Amino acid sequence: MTTRRPLETLAKIHPEHLAGVALDANARGRFFMAFDGTVARSPDIWGPYEAERRAWRDGRITAKGFDPGFRVILAAMRGCRVFGVGPRLLRAVPNVPTAWLRRCTSRDGNALVVDLDAPGVRDDLAAWWWLCMYASPVLSCDAAALDVSTLFTIGNGVHFATARFLPKAVLAHTRTEAARTGVVALAPGGSDHGWGMLVVADVPLIGELAVEGLRRFPADEKQIRIHETIDTGLLSTIEASTYWTGDIDATNFEKHLAATLRRGAKHPEIPRDAIRALAAAEGVAIAEGRGPDTSDDGMAHLVATFARQHAERADPVSDATIDLALRSVELVRDAASWEQREYASTEGRAQFRGEVERLRRRLLAAQATRRVRARAPNAVRLSMLREVPPRPIRWREIGLHAMHEDAVALVNALRDETGATVSIPMSDLTLRSMPSDWETREILATIMDEPFDERVGHDWGKLRTGLPVFVWWPDVCPAPQIRAAIDGWESVGWGFAHVTLRGATAQRVIRSAWQYPTGSELKEPKFGGEGPWREVDWALLRQKVAAVKRLIEGPLGGVVPVGARETWSLAHAVEEARAGRRVLDRGNACGELTLPD
Repeated sequence: MTTRRPLETLAKIHPEHLAGVALDANARGRFFMAFDGTVARSPDIWGPYEAERRAWRDGRITAKGFDPGFRVILAAMRGCRVFGVGPRLLRAVPNVPTAWLRRCTSRDGNALVVDLDAPGVRDDLAAWWWLCMYASPVLSCDAAALDVSTLFTIGNGVHFATARFLPKAVLAHTRTEAARTGVVALAPGGSDHGWGMLVVADVPLIGELAVEGLRRFPADEKQIRIHETIDTGLLSTIEASTYWTGDIDATNFEKHLAATLRRGAKHPEIPRDAIRALAAAEGVAIAEGRGPDTSDDGMAHLVATFARQHAERADPVSDATIDLALRSVELVRDAASWEQREYASTEGRAQFRGEVERLRRRLLAAQATRRVRARAPNAVRLSMLREVPPRPIRWREIGLHAMHEDAVALVNALRDETGATVSIPMSDLTLRSMPSDWETREILATIMDEPFDERVGHDWGKLRTGLPVFVWWPDVCPAPQIRAAIDGWESVGWGFAHVTLRGATAQRVIRSAWQYPTGSELKEPKFGGEGPWREVDWALLRQKVAAVKRLIEGPLGGVVPVGARETWSLAHAVEEARAGRRVLDRGNACGELTLPD
């Protein structure tokens, strides 16, 4: 047998565990408990029940602790109804205690009523084991006489689960009996693996029973450590874990945090918004190098690692975001919605408030550090960008359907009508310009060694790659550069646009794209300093983009397909579609667009 002792004799149980299990039990009005026959039973408390034990034909009765465990229940039994015993059951299962049923029960509708005065009614545990295995008994016990302090020493703890697997008649009767003062309704059940029971009682009795179930729980070393403390870390919650493993990344780090903090400040009375705001505030503190102290093997440590990795790649948070985090934490602290929902004891809530206060102090320290740095005589202005973005962040895309002749006409128009320099990247990381119609036709004749108008294959990833064409205006911005990258190369520069030409297959004109930077990110404070974006004439760029749009709609014969947004089909592509030779790709090489009449 396993040597374990009641939890309360081995550990000082944290009040939150006791209050929490009582709160849950009172809210549900019931709990489950299974019993472990391998747990060593103390002779001091089990002596009277052990003295009545005897050998049974069914060895499970002894091996599973049913004897003497069920004797505790029978001693307090004041009534019993058994559901589910009918002719079909009696014919189908073996070892029916026929004599006991005839002597100790009588039929009352759909149930059997146990005669408590019948001889041997409490002694034949084989009959009771059979009822628990194959029927559904409900025992009404005197709460004062029920020796739960002994019985629960072989229980596996208090568990809350659905009771929908029990017959409706059983549940209805347990509720009826539990509504009586001082009565505990028990619905035991057995199997080859052991036995357990549903415990039902009225409030606050059910809560008191659940607390006793926790106190008397036979614990091992690991369970002792768990019950002596509680983890109130702000990043230890499931909500915090879900938040930090969601769609946050280095690009939208501060934007995402600020949105969550504003939500928490606006609705601190909503528990979910409150705890997510605290998780976001922890992210701000971590970004400032003032994260929480966490153990190496806990949930909080894992979540803090996620936050730290994002913060190290993201731009530094602004002073305004630190102020917002501080204000949000204070509002959440004052509303106390999360602590009131999650913690049942005064001690648990006080410990959680301590975590919130420590977060607030860390944010105050970060705020003070920022202010001291800004006012120091030798202060160096803190850059709001961890690294200068190599190219604009926000772009606008316009879809184009273009055959080879359309692409040549578009490139020539960009060069001749708007004054753009048009070029493509080469394998030696240089840009090859297209200064004439002849060179344009030569370069655009193929895409990835396939004819522009006769691309093959069903690999959408390959078809989507296309041929990149860089477009820039010397009076708008400096020339873009090409540099090596992990996946081959990447473009560097601000103010240029580009066209991705994808050509056509034998059946489909693939959707190409015209893309240009909007410059809307410059409204953010972090772009207020010097940077390559200052070298761009944004007003003139917008004029150039408008001129390109006029070319597409005019000389290039652009037609907007039905129901398509920001998409133009150029003249030769339109001709192919109207003639029925090719369809116009809706996007991702699937679906098709139709042209207006």
